[in-house]
Amino acid sequence: AATGDLAVGSCTAVLTLSYDTTRVSDFETERTYVYTYLRRWDGQDDESAPSPASDILTVAPNEDVALSNILTPPTGYGITHVRIYRSVTSTAGTEFFYVDEIAAGVATYTDDATDTTVALNELLLTSDWATPPAALAGIRLHPGGFAVAFVGKSVYMSVPYQLHAWPEDYVVTFPHDVKAVGVVGYSVVVITRGRPEMLVGQVPENMAPERVYSSQAGLNWASMVETKNAVMYASPDGYYAVAANGQVRNLTEEIADRTQWQALDPENIKAAWHNSQVYLFSGSADPIPGAYVIRLEERSGEVTWMDEWADAVHQNLENDELYVSQDGEIYRLEVPTSGNKVARWRSKVETFDRPQSLSVLQIQAADYPVSVLLYGDGALLYTSSI
Repeated sequence: AATGDLAVGSCTAVLTLSYDTTRVSDFETERTYVYTYLRRWDGQDDESAPSPASDILTVAPNEDVALSNILTPPTGYGITHVRIYRSVTSTAGTEFFYVDEIAAGVATYTDDATDTTVALNELLLTSDWATPPAALAGIRLHPGGFAVAFVGKSVYMSVPYQLHAWPEDYVVTFPHDVKAVGVVGYSVVVITRGRPEMLVGQVPENMAPERVYSSQAGLNWASMVETKNAVMYASPDGYYAVAANGQVRNLTEEIADRTQWQALDPENIKAAWHNSQVYLFSGSADPIPGAYVIRLEERSGEVTWMDEWADAVHQNLENDELYVSQDGEIYRLEVPTSGNKVARWRSKVETFDRPQSLSVLQIQAADYPVSVLLYGDGALLYTSSI
C-alpha cells in the first residue's frame, strides 16, 4: 500500500481571529472597582487600604465605564491623590489592577482602558493595610524596617517602610497586658504585667514567639530603655535586662534588696540610657527623691546615687545631653567640665545569720580622703576618714 494514504497532513496556516460584533454579548466581561487614598510627601507615597468593592458591572468591548461617588478625602491626613483599581479575570483568577491616579477631590472618572492594557499594570497591594488603632502606644522601630507597638494584650507590627499600614494578620496577642515593647537585634522584647515575652524574626509576617524564662512583670513603660545588648525595665524585684537570646539578669541585685528597691517607687521610675549608663529616676520628690546611675560598661556594674528625681526624662541625641522635667520645669543634667564632684556610694543591706565581728575594711579610690560610715540595724555604728 502507498504510505501517502495514511498521512493526515500538516497544519501550516495560522488562524486569523476577529470580533464578530453581531454577537457582542459573547465578549462581555464583568468588572468591579475600588479606590484608595494616597498621601504623597517628600518622595514618599503612603497608600490606604481600598474602598469596598463596587457592584459588579458587565462591560462590552466597545463600552467605557463612568465612575462617580468618589468621596472627597477626610481632612487632616494630607491626602493628595486618589488611585483607581479594577478587577481583571484570567486563568490565574481575579485580581485588582491599577487603572489611573486622579487628584484628591475629583468625584468622577471615565475608564476607557482595555483589559489587556490594565493587566500590564501593578497589582493592588494594600488590601489588608489597616489603619493603626487609635490607642496604639510605645512605637519602636525594628531593623527590618517595620514599626512595633501595642494596645492592651496585643502587639501590632506595620508593613515594612509603610508606617501607616498595620495589617491585622501581623497582630500577636499575649496572656497579659503589655506595658512596653523594646527592640534588641532582631528580637522584640514584650514587657507585660505577667512574664516578659519575645518575638524573633526579620519580617513581620514571620515574627515567631519565643519563651523568656523569667517571671518578672513590667511596671511601667517609662522605665524601659533599649541598648545594643538588651532591653531593660523596672520590675517589682529590681531593674532587669533581657538580652536578644532571651537571657535575663537583675542589674540591681548586688546593690539593692527588694525593700530598698521598692523605696525608689519602681511603679513610677523614669529611665534613660546615656553615655553607657542607665539613669533610674524616682518619679517624685516624695517619699525618697533619688536616682541610681548604673555604669554598664564596667564589669563590676558601678553604681552612683544622686539626690534627683524626674517626672519625665529625655535624651537629646543632637547635642548628646540628658534632660529631666520636675514640676513642669526642664533641667539639663549637668556634667562638670573640670574637677571632681563629691559622690556617695552605698552598699546593699547585708543580713547575717549570727553576730559578726567586722575587723577589716578595705577602700579602693582614685583619690583620698574617703569618709566611711557603717550602719547596723538602721543606726550609725562607726565613722572614719581614710
